Amino acid sequence: MRRTGLAEAADLRLREVATAIRSAADQGLGGVTPTEVDRWWSDLEAADAADEFLFSETAYIVTARLPG
Repeated sequence: MRRTGLAEAADLRLREVATAIRSAADQGLGGVTPTEVDRWWSDLEAADAADEFLFSETAYIVTARLPG
């Protein structure tokens, strides 16, 4: 099993998010245009190249069980 480094995991997650946003934009959904998505991605790449980018994500894990 190959281990993914933190920087690579952040890149994969951001690409996943960008793909979903771009798909919505291509369908006229989400209130952003494809051009705005492209500009946002370029801004992220520029910030990363300038070592001014910080990736952070909040996740929730929910568990439940039936009473009894």
